[in-house]
Amino acid sequence: MWKHGESLRVFPIGFLGLTLTASGEPFWLREEATGKVYGPFDATHGTSIVVGTNVFTVIRTSDRRSVRRVEPSLEQKLAHTIIPEINFREADIRDVIEYLRQASEEYSPYTEAQHRGVNLIVTRDDTGAEPTGRITFRAQRLSLGEALKAVLSVANLEYEVRNNWILIRRRPPKTP
Repeated sequence: MWKHGESLRVFPIGFLGLTLTASGEPFWLREEATGKVYGPFDATHGTSIVVGTNVFTVIRTSDRRSVRRVEPSLEQKLAHTIIPEINFREADIRDVIEYLRQASEEYSPYTEAQHRGVNLIVTRDDTGAEPTGRITFRAQRLSLGEALKAVLSVANLEYEVRNNWILIRRRPPKTP
């Protein structure tokens, strides 16, 4: 049985890591990105917890050395980072891209600092031209991936996923 205030760590088989304090009584989990509440759950060592399609196992903090942590993929970060609101009026595209980079850290659902954020790199295209221009864009509750696609489409830019970073450049002109 857990003692009041004893720290538990819930390690995911999915994308979410949670830390909670057990008091020997049932507990609930609130998803930060959506505010949805799940539970009640039992805080007994070895208990499996199902949240949506993710399965979690409660383990003692002292047992965490035997657990291998998996860094979320770039695709998971793009899908699971939800930006509550984006509102730009005649903003320079480089400022918008910097905002998305900062938002990838601020709104990341991942609790560990090394798993937060996405590297966005702006580069010249094959002709040597850098992305330029101003855009007006407004949206609410978009994933980082959706926001990136929408903003870059409006600005006539494209991106390419490479390892753990995203390369952004001007979209090449269409050839007839």
